[in-house]
Amino acid sequence: MIYYLYVPVKFFQDNGLLTRKLVDGPKSITEDFEWRKSDLTELGSELYRVAKPKWLRALDRKAVGKAVDATDAEGIRQEWLRSTKADQIFKTHLKKLKELHPNLS
Repeated sequence: MIYYLYVPVKFFQDNGLLTRKLVDGPKSITEDFEWRKSDLTELGSELYRVAKPKWLRALDRKAVGKAVDATDAEGIRQEWLRSTKADQIFKTHLKKLKELHPNLS
């Protein structure tokens, strides 16, 4: 499951929504990886708040009917990284937030 964190963290990092660099690549997400509210800009925090539920639902839909075991973690990670659903969710909400709250940074 830790690999699922890479897509949103990378999105936030690439869009200037973090206060510091958190990942260099998927292997940056380890068992002890953490991102905190203090790692998010004001806009990043608001985006996370509004988009996280939809992102989690997308993860749930993606996992339906799939048995997940530790031996297939790499395959699951590769499949998710190829998916654009997470990016679509965050891009859509980021655009809306920038329109509604132009003062957030």
